[in-house]
Amino acid sequence: MAEHEDSISVVEKNYLRELAKKQLEYANLPVMKEREKLWYAHNAVGGERPIVLMEHSLFLDDILPASQCESAAAKEMERALLTQIVNHEWIDDDKVIPTHYVVGLDVWSDTYGVPMERVFATDSTGHELGYRDVHPISDLEKDFPKLRHSMFYVDRARTQTRKAQAEDTIGDILPVVVKNESLVWSVPPSEKVVHLMGLEAMMCAMICYDWEMEVYHLSYFRSESRSHIPLPRYLLPHAPLMTAVTGFNDRNMINQCLLYRYIVSYEPYNFKGRLDDYPLTMEYGKNMDGLRTELRDYFWDGEFRDTVGAKVTGQNGEPHKPYSVFVNRNNNRSGIIVCNYDNHTIKVVVSMDDGSTLEKYRLVDNAAWKDVRDGIEIPPQSAALVV
Repeated sequence: MAEHEDSISVVEKNYLRELAKKQLEYANLPVMKEREKLWYAHNAVGGERPIVLMEHSLFLDDILPASQCESAAAKEMERALLTQIVNHEWIDDDKVIPTHYVVGLDVWSDTYGVPMERVFATDSTGHELGYRDVHPISDLEKDFPKLRHSMFYVDRARTQTRKAQAEDTIGDILPVVVKNESLVWSVPPSEKVVHLMGLEAMMCAMICYDWEMEVYHLSYFRSESRSHIPLPRYLLPHAPLMTAVTGFNDRNMINQCLLYRYIVSYEPYNFKGRLDDYPLTMEYGKNMDGLRTELRDYFWDGEFRDTVGAKVTGQNGEPHKPYSVFVNRNNNRSGIIVCNYDNHTIKVVVSMDDGSTLEKYRLVDNAAWKDVRDGIEIPPQSAALVV
């Protein structure tokens, strides 16, 4: 890391102190207290109105006034102070102007152990117009072994020098605090993958699940349809696959998770709610997960065979779907899941292609085991496990 230039002139210091006073003035406005309350209410899912927030990082250079500083240290402080001031004067969104000055902790990493090169384009004045990443991964299969665990580094001495410098310049106006801001925007793994291989290559790697599980260890999708075809489960019989459950009494989506060995992603109000917002879905989901845990040798660790090996028919001999066949990993016996997506009770019969017999069944929300010889009766929007 390059040494931080610490020679701030008297003229620069006086100028920075005036900026600090202006930031403090704006930070103490009554509206800032109102915005603090608004943010706390929003975070508690109780806001009276939507939060208005403009992310100006991509055009900040276009709205900041020309720098009046020469030294690198003064330029850094000037930019931080002007960002707060200009945001209030020009944008005036719901950001809360802080009553302190932040010195970012000097943190960096060697992302996944491979060089990350970024080439910038500049205009005639030297301002950056854009950039392109030089991607170290061009072929996922060939280049994937290049990746290593990322190493993170921190220069506490340099951070402390910058903190002391800020305190000497404006510390009697704005208290100076050190914060680790390296994780504010750079946490998502997908962002790192885009840098490593490019967005187009990343998206192509997931087409038809060709390389998806090399990119991610878990697959997420939405499959809310009565006619859903479990293509991911066909292609990846033992992969961790997750689907969304959003309804307030979403029994059929819970049944689908049982049917195709999907992990449940509980999403009341599409990620914006709490789990206790839909108690009926949660209760049925917990019953389902408890049951397939109890019978995991069949329905979690067993072999998924879709409908191969069994037939399910209604009272009049008509074929019934959906159902799934699983084979117990320990005893090679079959277990069947039969779902009733309809709003009326159905009665079905299960027959095995190899002539073997099944003995009993139970429902997700009824712990009593029943004999299959009299048929399998399934209430509306429920599912039966047959072994």
